[in-house]
Amino acid sequence: MSLDNFQLPIPLLPEFYSNSLVVLDGQQINEKSLKETTFKFLGGNERKILILVNDPENLHLGDSELAFLNNVLSACKLHLGDVALVNWAQNTQIDFQLLFDFFEPQLMLSFDVDIMNIAPKKYELCKIKNIDCLFSSSLKNIAINTEEKKSLWNTLKSYFKI
Repeated sequence: MSLDNFQLPIPLLPEFYSNSLVVLDGQQINEKSLKETTFKFLGGNERKILILVNDPENLHLGDSELAFLNNVLSACKLHLGDVALVNWAQNTQIDFQLLFDFFEPQLMLSFDVDIMNIAPKKYELCKIKNIDCLFSSSLKNIAINTEEKKSLWNTLKSYFKI
C-alpha cells in the first residue's frame, strides 16, 4: 500500500488535529491582529498620507530624492512625520488591501509605482477605495523635469488648497 494517495476520513480529522484546528466565528477574529503586518517605512503617518516610491538601490530613498521629497512636503506645509514613505522595492510581498488597512491613508502619492495594474493619468487625482490617489513619475525624474515638477505642484497645490 502506497502512502502517496492516503486520505484520512473526514470524521477523524478533528481528532488528529484537535490542538491545531480552530474554527473562528466573526466575534472571535481579532481585527488588531490583522493589522500586525509589518512594512518597512519611513515617517510617522500622522496625517494619513501614504507615499509609494520604487527605489531598489536604497532602503527608503536616496539622499537627493529624499531631499527633493522633503522640499515638496515642506511646500505643502508637511514633514516626514505627517507621511508614511514606503519603498515598493523593499516591500515586494505587498498586498494592497493590507497596505491600505495598515496605513489607513486619506491620500496616496505614488511615484513610479504601478499598483493593481491600473494605468491612471499622471498628475490627476483619482479615487481608489475611497482614497485620493495621485500617480506620477519617479522623484528623480520630477526633480530634473520642469514640466513634471509644475504638474505635480499644481495638483498638490489644488489638493492642499495652498
